[in-house]
Amino acid sequence: MMLLPRRLLYSPHWLAWLTISIFWSLSHLPYRWQLSIGRWLGRQVPRVATGVRHVTEVNLQLCFPGWTGHQRTQLLKNNFEACGISLMETAMGWWASDDRLRSLFTIRGLEYLRAALRNGKGVILCSAHFLSMELAGRFLMMEIPFAAVYRPQKHPVLEWVSYRCRCRHYERLLAHDDIRGVLAALRENHVVWYTADIDPGRRRKGVFAPFFGVPAYTGTALARLARVSGANVVPGFPYRRKDGSGYDLFLGPPLDRFPSHDLTQDAARVNEIIEQAICLHPDQYLWPYKRFKTRPPGAGKLYERPS
Repeated sequence: MMLLPRRLLYSPHWLAWLTISIFWSLSHLPYRWQLSIGRWLGRQVPRVATGVRHVTEVNLQLCFPGWTGHQRTQLLKNNFEACGISLMETAMGWWASDDRLRSLFTIRGLEYLRAALRNGKGVILCSAHFLSMELAGRFLMMEIPFAAVYRPQKHPVLEWVSYRCRCRHYERLLAHDDIRGVLAALRENHVVWYTADIDPGRRRKGVFAPFFGVPAYTGTALARLARVSGANVVPGFPYRRKDGSGYDLFLGPPLDRFPSHDLTQDAARVNEIIEQAICLHPDQYLWPYKRFKTRPPGAGKLYERPS
């Protein structure tokens, strides 16, 4: 049991606890109500968080230059509504029971994951930051236990709550920089869920590879982990159904001839797979993330707001 540090009970954290209590309560509402509340919350974000709106607008301009302004504006609106829904989905992922969630999802391609595990060297489930990812983890755990690679939350109360909830549901949590832990899980023939669309920053190993035609600093850890462990890499992406009836988690066949002997080529291949997955439901991706924050030498910054 993860004990609650006393410092998190002091008054500076009361608003955080109130917010978490509200979302705990909302997580018990009927599913359709949660979708409606989530959409409403999402519509408020661009009004009060203009910086987040700016980042999203920049990303959409970079990744969909051939779209009209009206098309990108509509995608932005739909994306913020989906982001609001993702708050409700995260609450469900943390607190809803398996029985309640079981009727909401279908996993397609589970046979690829089971077959890859028969090789005995573990499986890296290559995914990306789709908005229903927290729920998708719960869905997969009902079928195949796995270890999740995660990045700690910046707010201490949110970190304590999220870590405690995830530990209750997932087989193992591994910090994003815990390479030994990931390799140990793969040696034990576990599935490791890995999100490959993070800008690792210049302090970590990465290469510039195209993402929607834009140079994106992309981590090389996925290819290096696959090479060292011999694990198969299986792509997997979750989507919310348009009719509001639930979710589908799509798993694909293991990547053939991966990794290669070229880290840049491997990074470009992974980015292309993520691109294709995003294009199926572009409104369900985490566009407010600064994916192109790290720039090639000599290139200007992209997310600075005009004065």
